[in-house]
Amino acid sequence: MDPSTFYSNEKICNYLFQKLLTKYSQDRANKLVRSTNYFSMGLLHYNIGEGLIGGATFKTSEVLRPALEIIKTKKGIQRISSYFLMNNQEKTFLFADCAVNPLQIVMNWQK
Repeated sequence: MDPSTFYSNEKICNYLFQKLLTKYSQDRANKLVRSTNYFSMGLLHYNIGEGLIGGATFKTSEVLRPALEIIKTKKGIQRISSYFLMNNQEKTFLFADCAVNPLQIVMNWQK
């Protein structure tokens, strides 16, 4: 889905822009609003999408940062997790928390 041509583009971009202005400059917020990962979080916020699969072309941090800034965790939830699947011709492997745990350790240690 292309953020520049999606039918609800203006509504989603305005919402994201207002949220991002609390943390970023106006120029940076303008760029982020039109990025794939931030725009996708706007779709989830407005229940246009039900989920997001990311990471095949983006770093984990590039997927998690917009999720935590836009969608956030439920109240009282302090930990997140992730997983990825790898297929070869014979088997499927599931790897869990490969990129998230180091972040949690650093965050917990700073408390």
